[in-house]
Amino acid sequence: MKRFFDTRIKKKQRRIRLKNLYGVLVAIFFIVCFTHCNALKKGDKGSTYPQAAEKHYERAKAAKANLDNSEVEKHLRKTVSAFGNHVEARQDLTMLYLRSKRYEEALEQANFLYDRSLDSSINLQFVRVRLFWETDQLEACRLAAENLLSRNGLSSSITSATEKYLRDATFTLFDRQDRSPSLPADVLPNAINSQFKEYFPFITADSRQLVFTRRIDMQERIYLSTKDSIDHWRKAEVLFEDRQGVNQGALCISADGRTIIYTMCNLPGGFGSCDLYIRTLQGDKWSAPRNMGSKINTDAWESQPALSPDGRTLYFVSNRDSGEGGMDIWYSKKDAKGRWSEPVNMGPSINTPEDEMTPYMHFDNKTFYFSSAGYPGFGGLDLFMTRMEDGEYQNPINLGRSINSRQDESGLIVERNGTTAYWAIVDEKNGRSDIYQIELDPRVQAKRSTYVQFIIKDKETLAPVRAVIEILDLDTNDRYLLAQADDEGKLLVTMPKDKSYAVHIFHPDYIFYSAFFDVLSEEETSFPQIMEIKLSRVLEVVQDTTEREAVVLENVFFETGSALLKASSEFELNKLAGWLKKHEEVRIRLEGHTDNVGQYEDNLQLSKDRALAVKSYLVDQGIEAGRLEYEGYADTRPIADNETPQGRAKNRRTAFLVLNSEK
Repeated sequence: MKRFFDTRIKKKQRRIRLKNLYGVLVAIFFIVCFTHCNALKKGDKGSTYPQAAEKHYERAKAAKANLDNSEVEKHLRKTVSAFGNHVEARQDLTMLYLRSKRYEEALEQANFLYDRSLDSSINLQFVRVRLFWETDQLEACRLAAENLLSRNGLSSSITSATEKYLRDATFTLFDRQDRSPSLPADVLPNAINSQFKEYFPFITADSRQLVFTRRIDMQERIYLSTKDSIDHWRKAEVLFEDRQGVNQGALCISADGRTIIYTMCNLPGGFGSCDLYIRTLQGDKWSAPRNMGSKINTDAWESQPALSPDGRTLYFVSNRDSGEGGMDIWYSKKDAKGRWSEPVNMGPSINTPEDEMTPYMHFDNKTFYFSSAGYPGFGGLDLFMTRMEDGEYQNPINLGRSINSRQDESGLIVERNGTTAYWAIVDEKNGRSDIYQIELDPRVQAKRSTYVQFIIKDKETLAPVRAVIEILDLDTNDRYLLAQADDEGKLLVTMPKDKSYAVHIFHPDYIFYSAFFDVLSEEETSFPQIMEIKLSRVLEVVQDTTEREAVVLENVFFETGSALLKASSEFELNKLAGWLKKHEEVRIRLEGHTDNVGQYEDNLQLSKDRALAVKSYLVDQGIEAGRLEYEGYADTRPIADNETPQGRAKNRRTAFLVLNSEK
């Protein structure tokens, strides 16, 4: 997909894009031709050009000065008719046809010069490489590129461009050996697409909000479409109307639909030509746009943002210094206080000396999509996918001919089902750009993901609590998320399905809370999964003499039939110890519980031993033993039915009760 920015952005970007490199090289070729080939009216083997040929060539030059291309072509053709080996005229015809995209005719002229050894310059050879590519003569393009790269004295720009043609020609030739059909793509309805240009789509985790950029008469605006009750897209409406005359370009929306980051250029107080701005949904109104600051924005060009599904990592594109070359993808992390870190270049596993653009991290938080001109492809910018495995991104995979073509493609997003993708396709005939939908090839799909909506409230007042939520992947014991709920006490989290997680809720005024939960597939439960958590204030519990409900430590595990703690319990117990250290006024009673299987006396002893094991662990972590009581209750306090395996599992638990000050 062609990039759509305002005129100033285009000028800045063109200085480093390969297509403009081609233009520079063509201009160099044009200049060199006049000096190299000797404009002293000498033809083949030193002979003087015939007078008739020179007469038409002078008229062609005069027409060129008057910008009359039709007259230029007419007299150039008469020149070569009068004298076929007129080098300058054939060079001029080559350039005339090349600039007007008459590639077959341009190649005919270039081949005439090359085959007759009238011009064997590096510049002409490069032009032939390009023309072979443009006319889909891929084997000839590959051979011409290899021949050119074998020559000495190539500039770095010609070397880079020729290497790209060689990569893309080789890749495309190999791809054509694959006889599998291309996958069909469907254009989105008129509620989203119009007679104008639509591009840069972004979708929320629930797949019910789609934002995108629409360009009308060089004016870019952000539009929003939502789905109705029967999953049809409603007519898209302008989202922000408050900055008339200022383009609102490339954008992203957070998984929960409450944060939008987008590009605006040349605003007062900005840091560079184009900066990233952020807005958040407060109630039912969007905040005013806020520049994301000097760490994210520089005096260079920043655009094309993408938020990770947890909202804690921002990916974006910049041509700032110290990158791999051209446009690079960078990322910044947000800490618990909402501050963005110094951006880090994604490095050579993603970025190349060419352009990388339009980053997108899928909801599985592992599959990364982006566009690049630096990897083998079908030409221009192609779309690629890579996955994070063992802390490293794997080799990028081209998304294939169903999506990529000779023109630029970029700005692809994928629904959380991992298969449905959206991107814009440009119609080269009329310049129109529409957003399409496609089901991805299994090789480049993401992992199907789901989402959980956390709602944190005060247990007594039901007021929202901006608690910190930490999630642990129990399969790997790695932290999956550390984030804070919003002003409404809400946090939407996307994550791969069919996995188990531990969750811990922290707030300095409230009692420590933990939970265990499975993220199930959509076939097994309704979505979003909602976890409504009600927290009790520490001060109220300590001062209250009424009996309170114990807090279950759902992520404390023992060996079967034993009081030996599993290593996977340490994470939760360390969190509990840390909370107790921050609340030195708190005393707790640790409680052990079992199901009703087995002898009561055995279960009672086991429950006591397990409670004691937890106490001993906390003491080892520096908690005073006098603050810790323990007791075992066997199966006398069930919280579920002991008739089912699921119920018995809930009853086998360790909990703690905050003791009031009088106990």
